[in-house]
Amino acid sequence: MIVFTEPFVQIKDKTAVALGFFDGVHLGHKAVIQSAVKYSRENNIPAVVWTFLDSPKKSSRSSILSITDNEERKAVFEALGVDILIEFPFSEDVKCLTKDKFVNTVLKEKLNAEKVFCGFNYTFGAGGTGKAEELKQLCKKQNISVEISDKISVDGKTVSSTVIREYIENGFPEKAHMLLGRPYSIKGTVINGKKLGRTLGFPTANVHIPENKVLPKDGVYLTVTSFDGKSFYGITNIGTNPTVDEKIRRAENFIFDFGEDIYGNEIKIEFLRFIRGEKKFDSVELLAEQVKKDIETAKGMVG
Repeated sequence: MIVFTEPFVQIKDKTAVALGFFDGVHLGHKAVIQSAVKYSRENNIPAVVWTFLDSPKKSSRSSILSITDNEERKAVFEALGVDILIEFPFSEDVKCLTKDKFVNTVLKEKLNAEKVFCGFNYTFGAGGTGKAEELKQLCKKQNISVEISDKISVDGKTVSSTVIREYIENGFPEKAHMLLGRPYSIKGTVINGKKLGRTLGFPTANVHIPENKVLPKDGVYLTVTSFDGKSFYGITNIGTNPTVDEKIRRAENFIFDFGEDIYGNEIKIEFLRFIRGEKKFDSVELLAEQVKKDIETAKGMVG
């Protein structure tokens, strides 16, 4: 996949272009991109994603708390078969594009679009005043066809980044998984902690909470930890560990049947199920007893 970081890239070949912000790259986003990729393969032209690095909705939470970071998002794009990724900051020169100029200059002149793909709720042009159906009308004048993906629902909920954030924040990672099409995850480098877990018989791989990313509510989760192409079940506590009066919110990760030293390694933690909320215990011994129960509960979930 070729990546460009400025919006007005000139492409000589005809293209199939997927439009959207794609925060999370959830099932609805995937439907748009997969349609573009399918068309590109059938017509032997490159599949292009034209997207922003930051949300155009500056006043919304989506501009602050992302579901996937940029590296994760790129990996999903590539796995879906995207040939060219054009991603860039939502800068003034992009904000000021009128609807006509977006279609005539960006889609027609620069991207050489043969067909454009977007979601049912896609907006474009200065102030986001253009809607998907209007995009279809304007593109028709330039002999560009447009395919608008319908909304997708799972268990009666329309798949959206907003709903996914709510599921994650309220301790329902398995529901977020259904809408994302993959487990929600965070990445981080394993850091040194107080080594309390090791003292209690449960050595943990601790990582700092990523900035600007939506996070599960504080508590203990069944998780899968991955690094160096290997994956292991375990439990992860999100929070400040009030039993020992920690001040920094972090992810404390206990990996089942594992004894390697992985300090300094980057790991990915996938959240599968919520086990319990974070709690302050009267002693570290009581905390240790609870962790044993959490491990038994988690292993029962795995089967």
